Amino acid sequence: MPSQLLETLDSAIMLVTQSKRFTLRFPIRLRLISFILCCSFLAAPFAATKTQPTPKEKSQRPDVILITLDTTRADALGIYGAKNATPNLDNLARSGIRYDRAITPSPLTLPAHASLLTGLTPPEHGIHDNGIAALHARTPTLAAILTDQGYATAAFVGSRVLDRRFGLNSGFTDYDDVMAAEYVGEYGYPERNAEAVTDSVLAWSTRHFGNNTSKHYESPDPMFLWIHYYDPHLPYEAPGDHSRDPKDRYQAEVSYVDRQIGRLLSGLPNRPRIVVVVGDHGEALGAHGESAHGLLLHEPTLRVPMILHGVGIPEGKVVKSTVAIRRLAATILELLGVADDLPGIPLPIPGLETAGESRLTSRPFVYSETHLPYTAYGWSVLESITDGQWRYIQGAKSELFDLDSDPEENHNLVESRKEEAQRLHNQLESLRDSHKAQYGPTALDDPKLNAALRSLGYLSGASGRDPGRPDAKRLDPKEGLALLDDLESAKALTAQGNPTEALIMLEAMAERNPDNVPLLNQLARNQIAVALSRRESPEPGLETYRQAIALNPKLEFLHLGLARALQQLGRIEPAKDAYRAALELDPRNAEASLALAEIANRGGKKQQEREILERATVAGTESAAILARLAQIELSDSTPESTARAGERLRHATKLTPDWTLLWLLLGRWELDHGSPTAAHHALQQVIQRAPNSREATQARAWLTEK
Repeated sequence: MPSQLLETLDSAIMLVTQSKRFTLRFPIRLRLISFILCCSFLAAPFAATKTQPTPKEKSQRPDVILITLDTTRADALGIYGAKNATPNLDNLARSGIRYDRAITPSPLTLPAHASLLTGLTPPEHGIHDNGIAALHARTPTLAAILTDQGYATAAFVGSRVLDRRFGLNSGFTDYDDVMAAEYVGEYGYPERNAEAVTDSVLAWSTRHFGNNTSKHYESPDPMFLWIHYYDPHLPYEAPGDHSRDPKDRYQAEVSYVDRQIGRLLSGLPNRPRIVVVVGDHGEALGAHGESAHGLLLHEPTLRVPMILHGVGIPEGKVVKSTVAIRRLAATILELLGVADDLPGIPLPIPGLETAGESRLTSRPFVYSETHLPYTAYGWSVLESITDGQWRYIQGAKSELFDLDSDPEENHNLVESRKEEAQRLHNQLESLRDSHKAQYGPTALDDPKLNAALRSLGYLSGASGRDPGRPDAKRLDPKEGLALLDDLESAKALTAQGNPTEALIMLEAMAERNPDNVPLLNQLARNQIAVALSRRESPEPGLETYRQAIALNPKLEFLHLGLARALQQLGRIEPAKDAYRAALELDPRNAEASLALAEIANRGGKKQQEREILERATVAGTESAAILARLAQIELSDSTPESTARAGERLRHATKLTPDWTLLWLLLGRWELDHGSPTAAHHALQQVIQRAPNSREATQARAWLTEK
């Protein structure tokens, strides 16, 4: 066993990927699994195709390519004013229709996409926030209608914030939300970059339709593809970008996505098609004190790009009237001549006879909302109505802005223009009354989950907070933004090794804002850390975790935080319960599965460990750490079948996390002992190329001499 490799095992396991876009993260408590894995591999010798769909009757309808740009404000595109930023999207807009004032119903990813795919407002489809509710299975969707029309339907999402458990897979034949659990984004969800998303789309297209040299390239089936690019989300780290200014880094992300869109459209079959591009919401970039999105309802986060291009779409047109992006679903169906109706009047299409001039002149009222201020922080919900020139926002405090004379929304006219404010207030009330829930979210409200949460003492029949309507008694989100700055300061102090000083700040903040879930989460961490340093009881910190969970029991990240703390304290059985609660919410949560497997391993329950990890893979968990540990277990069986399966696990793991060089090293060793010299050479060369000065590379060079 090469001792020099084992001496640096911790640094190898905690390796940061060389890709700037993602961080490869492995919790400290999982190092035991990695140690067992590596020791076993190095100490001992390394002893189904998808069915093609049945062709349907030939259709004359064009392909539909729906591209959603996450966190993309309108002025991030060149055609909307940015400089030399997005040539591919700009060309689409110039040869199609650009909607100059397209407004999202929500500055949050999941609610906005639910509206795009159903035509419903958030109050109608019941999805008001990320991660805590799912679309009802009976809700009609654009994908379901097009599947019934003979379309091959597939979705490819860039973040697990759109995980299938939230219901947006409804109607899609294929829903690709596969991404490595080790590539975690800013908010704790696994994600993948635009290149990886594009690769998946083109691979699917080749499997179903072939390529330019394929005999079945001219398949009679039309296709409906939804491609979601998540990259402009924080952190802004586009490949090859070294800008320091956050706004420049954000713009580099949008430009990176544009390049991938060019690759996507040139790689798909060259057939008649309609291309639809739309942002789900924008990014504040500091406007009104908001750094990202989700807390306020202003132009930077509500106004998004929207482009139609292709069959039946007039060229070089601009629609300047205010329109709702949720009307896209009905518009696509009208362009295809499909009779099935989804809610929402189709968008105005200048020069298209079937559109009707009334749509160009009808007074637009666009509803938007955000519940994040309440569900996350306990502040007031915000609702708004955008009426061409005017935007009225209702929350703890009402606001009215003249978007023509004050596009940056700096001057609140609610007192000086009382009649206008009252008119829009009445219109907002009328819209709210008319937007009744169609089916309501259900998927995360199952009896098994609620029973598990009640058994842990986290809720008494409730499934989370119901924000209701804007509440003048609650904190206005604009006032709450200052608290978030203080929270970031406390986090920075903790990271700098000053948890006690940070704790003083956090406790004072919690007195002012006791329903702030992220604050309580950080407070609990600091309370436990300081208590342990002082050899005091950690119970106050554990109780703070429980308080946060009671406020928002559907966030698996809170259960994981409590579970980590309990495991650290040696309270194994309650820690296991908390990890299981996280898995009830997200069966593909790799951290919870790996932690439970580690606990089983420490307890000498090898078979239980194996069952936990295998159950995770059956659930669809894509984790290189899980695959590698299973490979090690399978090699210990010493049967030809298990040995072969171990090799497949390692190959899959290297595809998921190609920058984790330890996996390439282990695969190279396996190929030397059980595979082929050519494959071994490739794997070991990957180690050397990706980390030439590492000790893994030293070992790889040594093994290459064995050939």
